[in-house]
Amino acid sequence: MSEFMRAIVQEVLKSNDHPARAKQELSEKRRETAQTKKAQELYRPNYQKLNKEKRLGSAAGSPPVKAEKKEKHSSFSKDPGSELVSKLQVLSLTQGIPSRQDTETHHRPERHNGDEPSVKSFGKTKCGFSVWLYSNLQPETMEWFHRPIPAKAVAVFASQVSSPGHLVIVQEWLAQNGDIKYFIQWDKNGQKPFLLELYHNDSSDLEAAIRTLFQTLNHQSEKKIKRFYIEQPGAWLLKQLEVSCTRESLAIIEGMSRYETIALLLPVSANLSKWNIRFKIEEGYFLLYGPHQHLSSCLPSVYKMLDGNLY
Repeated sequence: MSEFMRAIVQEVLKSNDHPARAKQELSEKRRETAQTKKAQELYRPNYQKLNKEKRLGSAAGSPPVKAEKKEKHSSFSKDPGSELVSKLQVLSLTQGIPSRQDTETHHRPERHNGDEPSVKSFGKTKCGFSVWLYSNLQPETMEWFHRPIPAKAVAVFASQVSSPGHLVIVQEWLAQNGDIKYFIQWDKNGQKPFLLELYHNDSSDLEAAIRTLFQTLNHQSEKKIKRFYIEQPGAWLLKQLEVSCTRESLAIIEGMSRYETIALLLPVSANLSKWNIRFKIEEGYFLLYGPHQHLSSCLPSVYKMLDGNLY
């Protein structure tokens, strides 16, 4: 108040020199002073009373009423534009709208190029096998194969022709790669395709292993008549061939029709029975099995007949 009176006295003293100008300036000064005073009187918080009510409210476990009134007064000084932005931010947080970056992080996990599913073709062997290697497979894609088991890589050997010679080669290969799981499909009558699926979690190890199988199949004889002799056939091979010859040897001759086989065995069937050698005739091949010593003694004469191109 003293400042206000001092300003009036100074303006009165100045009015002696410039009455009109001083009167105008005095009027403007009074108007500004009145506006300032009115703004100051608009809200004069009683801090002592507010603190008292705050303490009482805290003791009673409820928020003070005057604090809400203070927030209402202070809201008048906010910029409408900033208030609108603030409301929009609150709305975004309340609704839980994720940003584009967060969406890509949660729904599209980052993948390195080495983790992408891939397929490699090895071409065809001379005996007609097509070979593929599928790597970095996801669990859902394993359902596309014959055994939906947990695996990261699958190798496929497929041929339009089934033959027991394929089984012999596959059996030897599987015996050397016991950690690789497999599915095999073949037809003993040779009417359905031959299919071999190999499963492993390490695509590099699987690729190295199937290269050896590919080379073995590729180097298989291209002759019409093929011969295989297994001194101690495994249970898996015997099961596939549907033969029961425990602790016996097995000979497979493929590439001959059923009636060509009958013509070959008919003259020697009596001697085969004498040496306890049994046989099984299928379309496209036949089997001879019995004690190793007896079978190995009889086979040279059978092979000689085959080499003579009698059939």
